[in-house]
Amino acid sequence: MTQTSNNTSSNEKKKVLLHIHMYRIEQLKKIAKYVKEILKSQITETEVVVTITNNSDTFKQKIAKLIPTAKIILVENKGYDLGPFFYVLKKFDMDKYDFIAKMHTKDDRFFTYTETNCSQRKNYFTRRQSIKLLFDAIYKSTQIWDNNINHFLTTPKLGMIGSSYFIVPENKDSDTERELVSKYFEFAHISPEKYKAFIAGTIFIARSKALSNLKQYNLLDTIFQETSGAKQSTLAHVFEHLLGFMVYEQGFEIQGFDQTKWKDLTTRKTWQHLKKFICCRVTTISNKKLIKVFKIPVYNKKIKNCNYNDVIKNN
Repeated sequence: MTQTSNNTSSNEKKKVLLHIHMYRIEQLKKIAKYVKEILKSQITETEVVVTITNNSDTFKQKIAKLIPTAKIILVENKGYDLGPFFYVLKKFDMDKYDFIAKMHTKDDRFFTYTETNCSQRKNYFTRRQSIKLLFDAIYKSTQIWDNNINHFLTTPKLGMIGSSYFIVPENKDSDTERELVSKYFEFAHISPEKYKAFIAGTIFIARSKALSNLKQYNLLDTIFQETSGAKQSTLAHVFEHLLGFMVYEQGFEIQGFDQTKWKDLTTRKTWQHLKKFICCRVTTISNKKLIKVFKIPVYNKKIKNCNYNDVIKNN
């Protein structure tokens, strides 16, 4: 989606509920810069709600200093960022707002990477790159924020916007995640027929109406398990998919903001080559398992009953 700036169809400012789950205080300054850009907008009136799991007065004072208008709410450390998000949606009347925006701190250790299946080929980004893409698509500048809002106003069927790199079609999801989501849909008596895609990372802006059926299904009362590390396939991860379903079930669509294609190509190729350079595992045609670290062979052993088809696949 390529966006251009348009004038809003009404002089009345659109009301936005912005939820920020601030689990990692060290990322507060970065988050505050994005919030500053949003609050400078002349076409939206944004109410900022920050949820925290640390009841430290110092923590609260830092938030209040950098985001003075924020309402700070202490929540239980359950359901990662989605547990607090549902708590906020339940506490604040969604019908009062035109849009719901969501952001949260994320693990940004540099030498971890994210793999996405949003297109015909996989994209590889470091965690820091993926976080920047997720945030910049919506919150990088006041102009980008306004462009997104205007695109909603001129596209009635648009229900949610996120980074185009992290919009994952249902058929490109992992088998494990797809099975887990299907089981939950069956458990909750939800028909998955309209489920098409979701935004991985759950950083987005959506029409309030596009998420209104969360109340219809009584999902805002969901009891999440305690957050513990970066585990996959939890109930919170299921709801990451479910938010996408909610948008499509209401008759809306999800679109992504286009970043420059050179970044897509260079980061993907660079990471693939770097990954092979750091550690490369191959099965040779001579039936040997070969492992190289920084191009230096560290393991070379004959494999019994080697399947030649596997050799072709691995090479």
